[in-house]
Amino acid sequence: MDIKKTLKSLENYLAVGTSLSIIYTIAFHLQTFYMMVRIYNTTPFSSQWLGIFSELIIALSCTSILFAISWPSHYLRTIIIPISFLFGSASAYFSIELNRLLTSDLIRDFFNVENDLTLELITPQLIAATSASLIASLLLLKYSSLIIKFYKRNKPYRIFVLFCIAISISSVILDMSFRSQHLTSASKNYMPFSFFVHLGKYALQTKKFSEANNHKLDLSKEFSWYYNQPEPMTVVFVIGESLRADKLSLNGFKTNTTPNLSSEQNLISFPNFWSLYGTTKYAIPTMMTGLS
Repeated sequence: MDIKKTLKSLENYLAVGTSLSIIYTIAFHLQTFYMMVRIYNTTPFSSQWLGIFSELIIALSCTSILFAISWPSHYLRTIIIPISFLFGSASAYFSIELNRLLTSDLIRDFFNVENDLTLELITPQLIAATSASLIASLLLLKYSSLIIKFYKRNKPYRIFVLFCIAISISSVILDMSFRSQHLTSASKNYMPFSFFVHLGKYALQTKKFSEANNHKLDLSKEFSWYYNQPEPMTVVFVIGESLRADKLSLNGFKTNTTPNLSSEQNLISFPNFWSLYGTTKYAIPTMMTGLS
């Protein structure tokens, strides 16, 4: 075996994989990074911001490795790269339009709500975004030889790619050595890895709820009323589990959505509580039982 030729081929695979990963990061990962910064309300170069930025670098690293590994096989790269671009564009769309990351909750919303609500998520903008990303990925595959030629002929770009490769490999090794969990967090938050992580999480949660559903208690046999005062108190418990706290004017929403509640004197609002799930089927049992 010609070692020099093998090393040259390996360099080409890493160059193409890193080049595609840089494009992927600019197109999709940066939107997730921006979303994460907004969620945690971090200031630039703070310790938390640097942690989120480390996840971005590791996401770039892992995507480079994934694309480089798949590149030698024509069939493998023809499947992995378009699917990665498809998931990336869908994730970017949901983070922009719905202010949500593509998580197991969003996957559950697709499969566990009524068909008309599912169709509301599949908008013309989503179809346009995913179609454009698929076309772009196929064009990148078709003209990948141009990327290799540009890499070989353009010395500054070659140095930049080699620098990215070095950063990618070292960041993953350092993260695994110090067990800083950035690799785990990146796999949960950044495409294309996060889709499979959350798809698996959705499958496990669905199985868990199905098992719990098969062991229902008969409340007519297990439940009895108990009063610790002479006259029973009537309590009306109204559940609005699909109501968002930030859409209530009493919590600062600009439109007056709660004129009557806002006029109450002894009202207490807890605006920083979130449901564990995005669908009633899972949110209410969790709320009433604590099962998660």
